[in-house]
Amino acid sequence: WISSIDIENIALSSPLIATCAVVGVPHPKWEERPLLVVVPSDDQCTEKKIKEYLKDKIAKWCIPDKIVFVEKLPLTATAKISKLTLRNQYNDVYQS
Repeated sequence: WISSIDIENIALSSPLIATCAVVGVPHPKWEERPLLVVVPSDDQCTEKKIKEYLKDKIAKWCIPDKIVFVEKLPLTATAKISKLTLRNQYNDVYQS
């Protein structure tokens, strides 16, 4: 079991990331895997740099296999990150 909140909090401690969200999405081998959706703090932010940052802070199996970069995260009517929207939008990201 992987806590999305734990991954988010660790990722948010990186100066590379302005904000982010972690959602569980279907995975062909592992049933479900975390997906990290990132609003980068600048154009120097890359998937490789984020994974490098995370590898010293969380267990290897907790690091998302994929990281998606966006300009902004979808919000609910109460201004919270809409994880349902993200799950629906990236539901097939591990299927390719």
